[in-house]
Amino acid sequence: ARFALAYLAEKPLDAPALEVLVATSQSRQLADDFFSHFNEPREFFPMLTELGAARDYISETTGRHWLVSTIRGWTRIVLHQLRQKLAGRPLTPKPAR
Repeated sequence: ARFALAYLAEKPLDAPALEVLVATSQSRQLADDFFSHFNEPREFFPMLTELGAARDYISETTGRHWLVSTIRGWTRIVLHQLRQKLAGRPLTPKPAR
């Protein structure tokens, strides 16, 4: 699990990893399956490094086209950020003191 966490945290996310993480926000089944891979981190590859594998993983796990989950995920993220911005709140929480 440490290797997988280190891979996700060491640099900005590549497109495949970002696509999988955004899609997990729209599917409980996908999120549960994704996080179960922390028990066996080798299963994260190639879905986090190859765009085609990421999209296949999303489609196979959710049972719908990968684009549906990705569009819904990005829409949710953008709407949440707009809501915060229009309310005058910072987009990220203030650090704890």
